[in-house]
Amino acid sequence: MDCPLIRSELVGYHFGTLDDRAREGVEAHLLECTDCLRAFMRLKARVEQGAVGERPSEAARLRLRDDVLATFPRAKAARSIRAPAVWRRPVPLYQSLVVAAVAVLIAKAAPSWVERVTRGSASDVAEHYVDTSRTLPGSLNIY
Repeated sequence: MDCPLIRSELVGYHFGTLDDRAREGVEAHLLECTDCLRAFMRLKARVEQGAVGERPSEAARLRLRDDVLATFPRAKAARSIRAPAVWRRPVPLYQSLVVAAVAVLIAKAAPSWVERVTRGSASDVAEHYVDTSRTLPGSLNIY
């Protein structure tokens, strides 16, 4: 096998995608040719370091971007901040009316609940109040 053919197969050899016959040919050539072995070792080092290749040119990048946009068109309205799905879905009118009715009932009942709580707590304190202002032993009776 000649060097240009082997060098085109080095990536497949490194990732193990060659069939058995091609893999054996590459291995045999790498044992004989030090230039191809060095090329393989450089390729292996670049892949392991994460520098697989050079960045594409600006023209290639723009052409690829145009192809992607043609294949996957953008949405009609791009939203940078999206509301949760619960807030985006339409709410039926009856649900809104039920929520409003419950809010009105709570607003009307709240003052009477506050009055009951404050009145009840004052009477509870009066029942268990011990008068400690008198000095006589009989004055420590619970009223």
